[in-house]
Amino acid sequence: MGLSGEKTWEKWLWPLVIGLAAFAAVAPTLLWLDFTNGMENFNVLTSIEMVRDGHWLLPTLNGAPRLQKPPLAQWITAWGIASGGPLTWAARWPSLLMGAMLPLVAGAAGRLVGGQRMGVLAALMIVGNVFFLKYARRASYDIQLALWVALTTYFLLLCVIRGSWWTGCLGAGAGLGLALMTKGPVALAETIAPLALWLGMLLWLRRGAAKSSSSGGSIRWGALAAGMGVMLAIGLPWVMYVLSHVSAAQLAAWKNELSMAEEQAEGLQSRPWEVLIFLGLFVPWTICLVVGLISCWTRRRGRDGAWRGWMALAWAVPLGIISLVPPIRDRYLLPMIFPAALLAAWGWLELFDDQNIKHHRRLIWLHGIFLSVAAIALPVAGATVLRRADGQVWYSWWEASGWMAALGAAAGWSLWRPLASWWRVPVAATAMLLILQAAYYAGARYQAGERSDSKVAMAALAKRYPGARFWMGLQHAQALELSIYLNRVVRPWTGGVLAEQEIVLVPEALAERWSVKGRVVDRFVYNGEPWRAIMSAARKED
Repeated sequence: MGLSGEKTWEKWLWPLVIGLAAFAAVAPTLLWLDFTNGMENFNVLTSIEMVRDGHWLLPTLNGAPRLQKPPLAQWITAWGIASGGPLTWAARWPSLLMGAMLPLVAGAAGRLVGGQRMGVLAALMIVGNVFFLKYARRASYDIQLALWVALTTYFLLLCVIRGSWWTGCLGAGAGLGLALMTKGPVALAETIAPLALWLGMLLWLRRGAAKSSSSGGSIRWGALAAGMGVMLAIGLPWVMYVLSHVSAAQLAAWKNELSMAEEQAEGLQSRPWEVLIFLGLFVPWTICLVVGLISCWTRRRGRDGAWRGWMALAWAVPLGIISLVPPIRDRYLLPMIFPAALLAAWGWLELFDDQNIKHHRRLIWLHGIFLSVAAIALPVAGATVLRRADGQVWYSWWEASGWMAALGAAAGWSLWRPLASWWRVPVAATAMLLILQAAYYAGARYQAGERSDSKVAMAALAKRYPGARFWMGLQHAQALELSIYLNRVVRPWTGGVLAEQEIVLVPEALAERWSVKGRVVDRFVYNGEPWRAIMSAARKED
C-alpha cells in the first residue's frame, strides 16, 4: 500500500474503497431484518406518511403531528422509499450510504492532522467497529447525525490547522445546519462545545487560539459570520414555518423532547458511567483509543499536541454531557466515533512505531489473537448453541465451515507477519468485522427480536379489508409496527361506537376486559387465536 507521492485523486482512493466495501458488506443484510426497532420505526412510519400523504413540512406519525425531531432524516428516508423497491431496502439504504461516506471524511481529517497513513487508518477504524455496524443498517437518525457532526468537525479543523477560514467556516456552517435539521440542538454539544472548551483552555494557558496551530493565522470574523449565516439559512426556515403553523399545545412536544420530560415521567434513569459502554462498542479498536487518549496528555507539548487535545475533548465532552441527562442510550454516543477513530489511528501508530517498548508491540499480537478467536467462536456457536425462533440452530455445519473459512483467511493474514507493515492488521481486522456482521445477521435474522410477528398478518388484513379503518388497543408507540405493515394510520382506540368497516386490534392480555359497543365487522386479538388463524391462512396463501 504505497502512499508517498500520490496524486490528489489517489489520496481519496483508499477511503473511497473502504466506504464502498462497507456499503457492499452491509447492504444485503438490510433485507434480512424486519422493522422491530422502536426508534427506526418512528422514522420509517413518518417517512411513509410523507410519501403517501404529502406531509413534508409538518410530518405526521399515525396521522398526528410529529415535531419531536426536525425532518431532515425523514426527508432522506422518504427519498429512499419513493425510489421504490422492498420497504426494508428502500427505507434503509440512504442511511447506509451516508454511513459509507464517513471513511471519506475521516480519511480527509486524518490526512490533515497526521498524514496519509493516519487518514487510511481513521477511514478503516470508523467503519470497522461494532458500534458503526450495529447502527449503519438501521434507518435511524443517529448514523445521519454522525456524518453531519463529522463534516462539521472536519471543516473546523480546516480553520484551525490549515487556516482555510472561508472554506472551513462555510463548510462547518453547512454541516452544523444539517446536523441541527437532523436532531436539533444536541449537535451543538457534539461540535461547538468541545471546540469552545478547547479554545478556552488554550487562552487560559496563555497560548492563544492563533498560536495553537502551525498555520491557522488570526481569526477571520467575516468568515465566521458567513458560516453562521449558512447555518441559520439551513436550520432556521423550517423552525419559523413550524412556529407559524402549529398550536402552542403541539409545540410542547419540542419542550418535552429537549427536557426528556417523558422519559423522566416514566422513571427511566441511568448511571453516569454507563456512557463508558462506548469503549465496549468500539471494539476492536478500544485499546488503540485508550493509547491515543493517554498520548494526548503525555505528548501534549509536542507539535501536534493541540489538535489531539481538541479531538480528546470532542470525544469526552459530549459523553460527559450525555452522562448528566438520563436516560443514556448507546445510540446517543454514535457521533463520537469520528474523534474516536482519529485518536485510535494515532494510538495504533504509537504502538506500531514504538520499537523500544516490547509490551506495546505484544498488544498487536493480542489484537490478532482476539480476532482469530472470534473467527472460530461465532460459526461454532451458530452451529451448536445459538437457536432461531423455531428452535433450529443458526447454521448447518456446511454454512458454519464457509463462514469460518472466510473469517479464518482474514485472521490468518493478519497473524502472518503482523508487524511487517502498519496497515496489515487494521485492514484484516476491518475485513473480519464486515464478514462477522454478515455472519451474525445471517443467523440472527431468524430470532424473534429481529422478526415481526405482525408482518404476515397485517399484509393479510390489508388484503382482506382494503377499505377498513384500524384501531389499536395499545399505546401509540406500540402501534407503529402495525401501521408500517398495514401502510395506513392505526391510532390507539379510545372508546366510542365503531362504524362499519372499523376494526380494533386488541392485545391478548386485555381481551377479557374489553367490551366493544357498536357494530364491528371483525375483532382481532393481538397474539391470540384469531390473530394466529389470520397468520396461518396468510402463510398458506403465500
